[in-house]
Amino acid sequence: MNNTRYTVAISGPDSWLRPMLIARLSAADVNVHDLGPGTSLVRSVDAVIHLPMLMPGSASPANDVGASAGRMTFVAASTAKVPRVVVVSRLGPEGPNPYLDALRALEHSAANVCRHVTIVRTGHPVGSPANPGPFVEALRRYHQDLDSGTDPAVHPVHVEDLLDVVQAAAEGQIGAGLVELAGPKPWTLSEFAELVSAGPSESSDSLLAQWKRRAGGATGKAVTSFLAEASVASRRAASPLGLPQRDLSATWSAVEAESP
Repeated sequence: MNNTRYTVAISGPDSWLRPMLIARLSAADVNVHDLGPGTSLVRSVDAVIHLPMLMPGSASPANDVGASAGRMTFVAASTAKVPRVVVVSRLGPEGPNPYLDALRALEHSAANVCRHVTIVRTGHPVGSPANPGPFVEALRRYHQDLDSGTDPAVHPVHVEDLLDVVQAAAEGQIGAGLVELAGPKPWTLSEFAELVSAGPSESSDSLLAQWKRRAGGATGKAVTSFLAEASVASRRAASPLGLPQRDLSATWSAVEAESP
């Protein structure tokens, strides 16, 4: 009898998606190795998932996406002949945005080194009101700092829809190449900011709390620069899994109804 379990390794600097992804993979009887930022040695792994920070978190985009450790991990995965590599990335236009530029460089790094790479470019990922995630926290803090008249189009994605796609890619249900994941409803950034303006305050361990502890305005400039970019798919398409997508309006309606 073959008792070998499917094994997935997770790398990158993200701290929000990581525990949710590990929990759902473990619940599916997948063996999970948490590599931290990355590693130079990968053994007996069926897939590697690299998770960058989902919003700029510093004045260094390369650090935010885990560029150096990511390259090291991709080389290790190639050397070990890992069958699949999945890189979570972000929707956004090509152009001079440092965070998006760093993500595109990370994507190219994986694709140039590994033979089977799936890039998952996601719209702004949003969780529940109790655990909204870094995009919502950044939007609450920095939306008012955007230049007047800046109101880009966005297609936010429920975090569970994103996790569905990442897990499916790691398990081989989605092939190599680029996948764009956009939410089912178009918004302007200001419309979505109004929807998520109500809700519990961020926890002390949240990304926003980390931002607040940092001196200087470089992080704020990096965040507002990214928030000012459109976050939409190049073509409107259903989930690559053919599943109905979760409605963020319904997710947040209870909080909105409870607001004074």
